[in-house]
Amino acid sequence: MKRKMADIGDVKRGTEIGRKDPRYHMYLACIECGKPRWVELRKGIPHYARCHKCAMKHRKHSGVNNPNWNGGKTISAGGYVHVRIYPNSPMYLMAHRNGYVLQSRLVVAQHLVELGLEPKEVIGILKGKLIHHRNEDTTDDRLENLQIRKPSQHLKYHMRKRRRR
Repeated sequence: MKRKMADIGDVKRGTEIGRKDPRYHMYLACIECGKPRWVELRKGIPHYARCHKCAMKHRKHSGVNNPNWNGGKTISAGGYVHVRIYPNSPMYLMAHRNGYVLQSRLVVAQHLVELGLEPKEVIGILKGKLIHHRNEDTTDDRLENLQIRKPSQHLKYHMRKRRRR
């Protein structure tokens, strides 16, 4: 048995259209791109006028405009400080896909650039290396607290330290 496609303006329960919630939904077209989709009704009114893609273009509270913006710094679960870096920065190649880079790596990289190395050389030097915090405070990213180490050197250091305990 072939199912009939929904027409714009049709109203059905969520369970009838393959959703878990029993609330009512209306089949509507996005006001911007015209893409048809099911929209939840709240008090009989469609909750969204735009599809998700078009709504993201109109976000007013992203980046600096977000009331929770903290200057592009965030602390990971492991206690490391990550800093937002933008595509126009020469160090952007160090950033993860989300545009953030470990602050400790950025501090060391900027110091090496100040010593006269090119940013691409610096990125090459740091590739595959770890930045060790001497005092083991991962939020203390002062230059005098940071060391560049190979992963094997870093592991040996921490294994020796564990044995001493």
